[in-house]
Amino acid sequence: MERIFYAINEKLAKDSRGMWSFSDYVSGSSTKEYKSVVEDAYLKAEQVAQVRPENAEQAEKLAERFSRKYAAWVNKKNSIDMMCPSVMICGAGNFPTRKKEKQVARIDRHYKEYDLIMEIPRKINSLLYRDSIIKSGDSEVIEKLQEKLQELENMQDSMKKANAYYKKNGSLKGFEGFAQDTIDKITEEMTNSWHGNKPFPSYALTNNNAKIKSTKARLDRIVKVKEQGTQEKEVSADDGNELFKVVENVELMRLQHLFDGKPDAETRDILKKNGFKWSPKNEAWQRQLTNNARYGLKRVIEQLKPELA
Repeated sequence: MERIFYAINEKLAKDSRGMWSFSDYVSGSSTKEYKSVVEDAYLKAEQVAQVRPENAEQAEKLAERFSRKYAAWVNKKNSIDMMCPSVMICGAGNFPTRKKEKQVARIDRHYKEYDLIMEIPRKINSLLYRDSIIKSGDSEVIEKLQEKLQELENMQDSMKKANAYYKKNGSLKGFEGFAQDTIDKITEEMTNSWHGNKPFPSYALTNNNAKIKSTKARLDRIVKVKEQGTQEKEVSADDGNELFKVVENVELMRLQHLFDGKPDAETRDILKKNGFKWSPKNEAWQRQLTNNARYGLKRVIEQLKPELA
């Protein structure tokens, strides 16, 4: 699989290092680090191509997109570093505190973008381990979401404890919340200018908390829908003739249209435009059971009745 790498501004990387560190910049190190991260994404894409050849093109496009976006992120990060030097570099006298506050705010926003970019390799990984994705139609979806939620909440608690431990002791030595290799990695990352003076920056806690909220909301929605049970209703034209049957299938978590025979081309086009796809396995036009799907159903009925009434 061809690797596509984008340019890292080495001069900017070198100059930005001097804004927060006394150590000499190793020529080409920023490019080397960038290529190493992107190479991992391409290797994963190659695994997808071998195991799931039908997804090879999609995986390669995702790897190229990651390469492009990550390069832009690195260059912008180095540019932000140039906004204001570290107090260790310029000293405390007449230190531009306000300018530093603006820089820290931009760094925080920039790392929210980082988290979005890092979703791309995770998408490649999901193509390889597709069965590990928690699907709404999974018979154990509630149990799996509860387990995921517990893991996220445990992680949030561990990050807070690690920050508190570091604040009290000045290091993570002796902290029992993580394995030693994890502590070593966190300690190494803390040497980066963006990391701040604690093991887990505020953006890490914010992002994980957002995942907790979204997982909890999804879990609550699925529990509520399943408690209602599978429901069916017939949709008829104004003259009383049945158009199709609607099934809110809580076992599969799908909103389904069941027709008596194959609908005509115009009807199929209306279904597709409203997000419904044909499922040969279930012999139904369906989409995931959500409020948006119910709104799509309403639009289908509005558009079909004038045609078939």
